[in-house]
Amino acid sequence: MEQSEIRDIIHAVILASPSPIVYDKLREIFPVEIDENQIKAALNQLLKMKHSVQRLVKIAGGYQFQIKPEFATWILKAKGEQNKIEKLSKATLETLAIIAYRQPVTRGEIETIRGNSLHATVIQQLEERGWIQIVGYTGATKRAMLYGTTKEFLVYFGLNSVHELPKMEEFEILQD
Repeated sequence: MEQSEIRDIIHAVILASPSPIVYDKLREIFPVEIDENQIKAALNQLLKMKHSVQRLVKIAGGYQFQIKPEFATWILKAKGEQNKIEKLSKATLETLAIIAYRQPVTRGEIETIRGNSLHATVIQQLEERGWIQIVGYTGATKRAMLYGTTKEFLVYFGLNSVHELPKMEEFEILQD
């Protein structure tokens, strides 16, 4: 099989996938005679290719084609959704940031960090968006829920892992 054919197959499979597709899944679709180096070379070609409206990104532990950001406004207009972008409240953004940076974290810890109580709808809104989930419980009695971010969070914010979040020092520089 030609390298260009391997690249085109991977391109098609990633395009057809509704969520990021992991390397192991790509490896499974090819016969054994196609080695790992050929697949990785094809992925690297796709990552470097200059597509007119899309780009291949490594996201949430897999690969996904995304429309380039400069076309977002046009896509929203075509869908009739340009005015439907829901803004998040300050409390919701603060809560999401705390969970992303401190996970796993309890509701009580979030309230301590924020310095005030947390309305139940904030957690509910983040869960409905699929950005956070319960990842465990504290103590032997399993009283307090521990929250963490999800794969959907990574996809939405264009991250491969939470380790790609900006470092806290970068925020301090912005405040100076």
